Amino acid sequence: MTVAASLFPDWTFKETSALHLLVHMPLNCGQSDTEISNTLLQHEIVTQSLSSLYIENPTQQGLILGYSSTPASVIIQKLAKWHAII
Repeated sequence: MTVAASLFPDWTFKETSALHLLVHMPLNCGQSDTEISNTLLQHEIVTQSLSSLYIENPTQQGLILGYSSTPASVIIQKLAKWHAII
């Protein structure tokens, strides 16, 4: 968690009991979570946009990183790669 916060100090990272990392985007980010997720995918970083999981408005903007089968070390590697490309 501290690695994520040090790489992206304006973003809010939350560990969850479902073994993934939930990232809430800053309001002044300038892109939607879907746009960011698509950009990251071009760099082989797979995320799920939080807004795509909502049925009704208002939605929240954010990203889901990893899931139960993704080791924490892989998530940290992908965060470092993400930080390098922005």
